[in-house]
Amino acid sequence: MDHGTAANRVRSFVWATENVDASNLVSQTETSPDGDQTWETNSLGATSYSRTGYPGGGTTVQTNIAPDNSSTVAVSQNQLLSGETNFDGNGNPIGWTTCGYDAHGRQNTVTDARNGTATSVYIRRARRP
Repeated sequence: MDHGTAANRVRSFVWATENVDASNLVSQTETSPDGDQTWETNSLGATSYSRTGYPGGGTTVQTNIAPDNSSTVAVSQNQLLSGETNFDGNGNPIGWTTCGYDAHGRQNTVTDARNGTATSVYIRRARRP
């Protein structure tokens, strides 16, 4: 498959136990040399695509596009997930989630557009004397 960029290709095959001479290609994964783009094609020819971007300031944006053109965009700040938005096949947002962290970098809140906020509390256990 030509993506307009060089790619490293991994192909996965299966063989029937009764006929070791015939194989079936079940999936193919192609990755750009920098590792920031990936195309995965299944045995039916459906391809999904992933792209990672680094806009600066410790921010990472991971975009995943499914074969039906629905997608998920996840944004991380200094390797901690900040939020995620899901889109339908026409690019319309269908849900979002944001995450919060305590001073130790532990996730302590998750806010979902449909259900509201869930909060986690970390309790330090006292040592016995």
